[in-house]
Amino acid sequence: MPTLSFSVLSPTSPVESTYTYLYDWAAQHPQDPNAYVLEVPYQSAGRGQQGNSWYSSEGKNLLPSFLVRFPHFYAPMAWAVSELTALAVWEAVAPLVPSPELLRIKWPNDIYYGERKLAGILVGHSFSEMRINYSIVGVGLNVNERTFPSDLPNPISLYQIVGKELDLSLVRSLLYQSMEQRLGEIATLAPTLNMYHLDYLERLYKRDEKATFRNTQDGREFMGIIRDVQPNGLLVMMVEDGLKHFAFKEIEYVHDL
Repeated sequence: MPTLSFSVLSPTSPVESTYTYLYDWAAQHPQDPNAYVLEVPYQSAGRGQQGNSWYSSEGKNLLPSFLVRFPHFYAPMAWAVSELTALAVWEAVAPLVPSPELLRIKWPNDIYYGERKLAGILVGHSFSEMRINYSIVGVGLNVNERTFPSDLPNPISLYQIVGKELDLSLVRSLLYQSMEQRLGEIATLAPTLNMYHLDYLERLYKRDEKATFRNTQDGREFMGIIRDVQPNGLLVMMVEDGLKHFAFKEIEYVHDL
């Protein structure tokens, strides 16, 4: 049974971004120990990684944000939230697609189906020195989107995968249950917590495969093989001159679509 339960937060005014709203709400309610989820049918300013926006037609997709507080949770453990959230989304979606083996977690925490992006995840934390006050997790899951703007590089939706619309309430239930289960591993400091990293690596996109990457600083392309992800979130890759570690946005994947 889940050891974490999300209460639904119901704002009284329109919400441009559930992620931003929850961040502000948490700061204004520092003594509230509960976990919350906030979802609206449409966000005019939905957020993605590095300030990017998230495209969605109204009422077609799932765009929830989650607020979690864990006792005795410290900064070095922050990456665990990213890995466990990615696993939660993966596990929620896997029963819905015809070929679950095509589902992969693209570092740091996008969800891919084949070579296309099915879901994006944004994780942020509020720190007090070495302690994490709270974490905000935003999820954008493409469910019933039929078409995407041509300038988006490689999106895909569950509708495009299975060829029919899905019941949003069913997908929502699967996602929320999976989030409660996986993030509950942190909430109770469960003995199985050290196993999540192996689960993450098993599903990691392009792991142990030779692939092409691009250095975002100078645009240089190079070949590399992803080997691991460190506890602080750094990507461990074998390149021509040995193992190297990369932070998010230092490199990007070169996709062949």
